[in-house]
Amino acid sequence: MSRPPAKKEITFSGINYIGALTAFLLQKNGYHVNILLQNSQSTQFFPELSTVNPTTAKKLFSALKNYRFLMKCSSLTPHLFYPRRVLMLTDKTSNKKTQQLFDTITGREREGCFLPVNLQATEAYNSLAQKFPSAILLTEHRFDQNQATINLLLKARHLGAKIVDVNKSDKATTIQFNQKPTNYFAVIIDHKWMFANDIRYSNKNFTATLQALNNKTILHIYLHNTHISGKLLQKEISSFLTKLQISTSEEVSNITPDLFQLTKNENIIENTSVNSLQESFRHIKRELRKSGIVLPSASKLFSEHRHNQMTQSEFRELQRICDEKFDLAKQSNVEYQHFARLYYRYPEYIDEMTEKAYEMLNKTRDGKKIWNQIEAGHLENIKSHFTIK
Repeated sequence: MSRPPAKKEITFSGINYIGALTAFLLQKNGYHVNILLQNSQSTQFFPELSTVNPTTAKKLFSALKNYRFLMKCSSLTPHLFYPRRVLMLTDKTSNKKTQQLFDTITGREREGCFLPVNLQATEAYNSLAQKFPSAILLTEHRFDQNQATINLLLKARHLGAKIVDVNKSDKATTIQFNQKPTNYFAVIIDHKWMFANDIRYSNKNFTATLQALNNKTILHIYLHNTHISGKLLQKEISSFLTKLQISTSEEVSNITPDLFQLTKNENIIENTSVNSLQESFRHIKRELRKSGIVLPSASKLFSEHRHNQMTQSEFRELQRICDEKFDLAKQSNVEYQHFARLYYRYPEYIDEMTEKAYEMLNKTRDGKKIWNQIEAGHLENIKSHFTIK
């Protein structure tokens, strides 16, 4: 009886989330994966909001496909992909029937379904009533893509994938990845977020999301109209932010269509937004097929973890545990928001972190400093796993 052919060796040059997912999947199925890190793997907390809820009936089918793929991905790192109630603002009346149908098909729980908002009658948002004709509350997801990438890389490495500094194998198939975002642009604005919810806004030229990050605001821009002039794009973005009483920074004023790297190289797997992961996954399948490699189906992998998908009720349970952990840690002078961010990123290490925090109280009573140092030490330990020895 003849032996089955040996699985091929594959080198991933550069890495992004889809690359890490693919490396894990290939290594799990017997391939020999090398990961060539062109730059140090980012550990920065820079979360992205999904924008999968459709704004028109025409976008319903594609929205459903994207949503289902995102939910499958979320099952691998559920604590890094969790639901958020987002206020969606538009310049025209929202298609409520489309939103209702999307919620029904996806089986959302009642508290996660869309809810029309009367801005004039809502104290927290009545300042926006004259500026936006329509608003609804809906459920999107906040995704910590940097940490999710690291977690998948660590899983692949645990299975035998190698971190290398040079491509030493002439026989290995090499797949090139882009580590920089290609279909969106993000910037941190020096503005303290004052609203109760994250915000999503769409017009024919772009979609924007805004969310709090410590005492500042993260702005993500997704370009729809690739032919828009730089001046018009800057004008529309500035106008939108002004309506929210956010001063436009120099970084925002310099946003132009050129920043979105719209000319794509078919041989490079792009680092896309959370809303385009499925498209990127299809791209890597095509590239592997060119080299005679059939990417094993991810269905079995996702099926093994489907019980981990972060629904609204499961997130409530995660919050409950977080609150319990905070009760044990609060005497170390840590603020709740700071602690919660660390808990969602590193739930399996939070008890160890809490113990260290109390030990460090002997040196300083500054809770923020203590927990920042603890996280810095933890990240250094993570980075050591990607160091070539």
